[in-house]
Amino acid sequence: MAPSLVYGPKAPRGVFDSDKALPMTPEEVTAEWLSDALNVAVKDFKMTGVSHGTASKLFVDLVFADGVETDIPISVCVKGGFNPFIREHFPEMWATYRREAEFYYHIAPVTNMLLPTTWFCGTDTVNGQGIVIMSNVADQCSFGTPLEPWTPARVGDALKQLASLHGKTWNSEEDKFPWLFGKDGKKLANPVRNIVLALLKPEPWDVRFDEKVRPPVAESLLDRERIQRGFEALWKHADSDTRFYSLIHGDNHVGNTLIANDGTPGFIDWQGLQYGPAILDLVYFLTGALTVEDRRSSEGVLIETYLEALHAEGGPKLSKEDIWDDYRRYAMQGFLWAMTPAAMQPDNIIFAISERYSAAIVDHDTLELLGV
Repeated sequence: MAPSLVYGPKAPRGVFDSDKALPMTPEEVTAEWLSDALNVAVKDFKMTGVSHGTASKLFVDLVFADGVETDIPISVCVKGGFNPFIREHFPEMWATYRREAEFYYHIAPVTNMLLPTTWFCGTDTVNGQGIVIMSNVADQCSFGTPLEPWTPARVGDALKQLASLHGKTWNSEEDKFPWLFGKDGKKLANPVRNIVLALLKPEPWDVRFDEKVRPPVAESLLDRERIQRGFEALWKHADSDTRFYSLIHGDNHVGNTLIANDGTPGFIDWQGLQYGPAILDLVYFLTGALTVEDRRSSEGVLIETYLEALHAEGGPKLSKEDIWDDYRRYAMQGFLWAMTPAAMQPDNIIFAISERYSAAIVDHDTLELLGV
């Protein structure tokens, strides 16, 4: 049987843009569909759990037909857009389910990242669904949480994982990734920007930053219009200066990580994969995963750790000085967490990680560097 977690997993069975509808609800997952997706006879199965989030995870124990020989484990996770509330209220999320399937099929195999072994990736043209079937890794790892900041050593190991993704796709032309584009050939909109603009509207801002319930951020960051100008200046810079572009995770906060039983970290939840500034991935993870004190004392060494790994993975040879101003600019991204309403994340998580991102923005004079 294949291991549950592997470095650079081989490409799974892929069925993309199928005119045959993929399951849309847990109830539509059948033994017949599992047999077709996995290309092996499944005579029965038991759904042992369902976890609905931005994407849904269905935990399934398989019963193979008599005489079947396969490396596929008995316990798998079927991940996709199975949440009817998300389907109805956030239709833009469909593209993210497809994006994760495309990552595991096209990109994961060319990296040296620690990832779950994946057995099927599929998308359809009927409903726009995207589904991944991967090994259930629950007994092989634990999962990161913003409530438990990491040590600098573990963060350094995680940055080496990111460097593999960035180095293998550094400054690639976008047309090498046709699945990054919609059917009309236009680049898919960055969902994070739309979310930021929605949260910057006066009503959600006033609710989130009411003095009785606001996250612990610096007083200098409580000017809504200045924060909006800061994000707009950041996006303008990102769109005009593509020197440090690669494929990036796009939402690689510590809550989207796993830690293997041997202590090795890795990244999960690849729905936000995009072609963009690698330095954003670097600063967004580093500043959010460490305590403020650890980040201040180890930041420079960790940046060098990342840059050395980036070069070893096929990226350019860069120094901290080469990227320092961009590192300071992209610290702005983390303020998204401070604006996050309690309906989307518990306040204890919002408060813990917002304090780290806020301190980094102040320490690095990010708004001043962005000219606002």
